[in-house]
Amino acid sequence: SYSGALVDSTYVVGMLSMDDGADPLDPASWTKENYPLLTSRSVEGEHGPGHNAYVTDEDGLVWNTYHARPGMQPTEQGSSSQPLKDSNAAFGPRSSGIRRVHFNVEGYPVLDMTEEMDLDPELKWVKTKVIVK
Repeated sequence: SYSGALVDSTYVVGMLSMDDGADPLDPASWTKENYPLLTSRSVEGEHGPGHNAYVTDEDGLVWNTYHARPGMQPTEQGSSSQPLKDSNAAFGPRSSGIRRVHFNVEGYPVLDMTEEMDLDPELKWVKTKVIVK
């Protein structure tokens, strides 16, 4: 996966893929997907996601780490709705995030599954009884 567009609310995570055994140095080996995996519309309150990486934890779960901003670009009052210049002061700093990665039936990563969607509400609270003998 890669990040593309401006480092503002249009920043997205896209994906390139290639067949097993293909030459990664040959540009013709790569296929660019026609949709981004993660955008400002993917998760409420996360704008301009990008600069991502995948990590695997000790249990074998795959996680995606990324940056996003908490706010959208405001527009100037009384102007022709031109966006203000993107800056940390205007839109908040890019913050780090991490989300568990699921994979769809074609094997592509699903990066926009929020914790609320990931966790079955019936499993939110689990009780256990420990017996020590």
